[in-house]
Amino acid sequence: MKITAWGVDEDYPEYLKRKIVISNTIALILTLLVALPFVFISWIFFRPLTFLPVIAIPIALSTLLFNLARLHTFARIVISFVPVCLAAIYQGYLSKKGAAVTPGLAMIMLSFSFIIFVIFDLRERRTLIVLSLIMIGILVSIDWLNDALEMELDTQIIETGFLAKMVVVISVISGAGSILMLAIQNNAAETKAINLLKQEEENRNAMLAKEQELKDNLNKLEEGQKEEKKRQWATEGLAKCITLIRNQHDLHALYNDLTSFIVKYIGATQGSLFLINEDDAEDKYLELVAAYAYERKKFIQKKINVGDGLLGQCYLEKQPIYLKKIPQNYVTITSGLGTANPSTLLLVPLKSDDDVLGVIELASFKEFNDHEMRFVEMVGENMASTFHNIKINSRTKELLAASQQQTEEMRAQEEEMRQNMEELSATQEEMSRKEQEYVRRIAELEKMVKN
Repeated sequence: MKITAWGVDEDYPEYLKRKIVISNTIALILTLLVALPFVFISWIFFRPLTFLPVIAIPIALSTLLFNLARLHTFARIVISFVPVCLAAIYQGYLSKKGAAVTPGLAMIMLSFSFIIFVIFDLRERRTLIVLSLIMIGILVSIDWLNDALEMELDTQIIETGFLAKMVVVISVISGAGSILMLAIQNNAAETKAINLLKQEEENRNAMLAKEQELKDNLNKLEEGQKEEKKRQWATEGLAKCITLIRNQHDLHALYNDLTSFIVKYIGATQGSLFLINEDDAEDKYLELVAAYAYERKKFIQKKINVGDGLLGQCYLEKQPIYLKKIPQNYVTITSGLGTANPSTLLLVPLKSDDDVLGVIELASFKEFNDHEMRFVEMVGENMASTFHNIKINSRTKELLAASQQQTEEMRAQEEEMRQNMEELSATQEEMSRKEQEYVRRIAELEKMVKN
């Protein structure tokens, strides 16, 4: 640890650390640049006054020990008050009664009085005020000290010549050192303040960035929760559709149940289900098999040729159609309050692999959300797969029934052929018997003729 940092604790506030370092530094400056030089000056020129700078050395260095012992305020009082007192006493002995103050010593006293403003601040205003008054009192009472303290010494050497200049230089160095220390302190405080402002700005920017990150994460979490709710909503709806398909064995009732469920689940107003009719390969058309909340009479036996209108277009393109502007009179919604045109129309093809088995049409006064349209597409694929399997099973049953009918017909034909064969065989036997009878009679007749 540097000697100037004696007594500094990491837990201390920043201003106190700075004051301890400054007081230790001033103690070393006073010891090395003031007290020691005056020891030699006094020993050579004013040997009776040597004791004063000698006393000043341990007093100045005691400041470091007081700081190390955590007596920080007392250390600053000592380093502020004692040097001025010793300088005033030194001045009093060297100045003759009624004589003017020695300029060099006066400058040293004035330099020492600056120290109080370097190592105290407004946080210690009481001590600062008291010591300031003491310093002013010492400076004001210097004439009294000159009259009270007197020695038989030749003071001419300190008033003129090299020694006088040396004392002035020491006073300038000590005064300039005090002022420089104050400037360094102010500069350090200003630098610290600037750094704190920069740090505060960086911390504020970091907090803003962190806050924005938290907001982004919160938004992502909320979006994730919303997406999860949408997925859960779609999964539950699809599960209910599958349950309807499994529990309903009547095909026409299944068409109506699925159409009704989809309309209600997505909050539509009305809907219809069209399936492709391929009974005549040359005349395929979309046939209405179920409707919800439509005027039923209007849609009885409704047929739409492939390629006609929006339904036929949806069937051919195999892609959903979503309209927010519905053609005039395309469809109306009827209620107890009258009729009105819906705001949106959604057409979704029922696709199984690449085959389209029909189209589901939904109309509403509200706009459909993306997840609702995706849900209808998912349900449409499931319905298409189910209808495709039903169609295959129905065709299989028809083929099986036809095969069984053909088998029965073949069995009947075989039985008829067997009976015919039996009758033919009996006829042949009868003919063979008659032929033998004819041969026998002819033989008898020929025998009678010979006799």
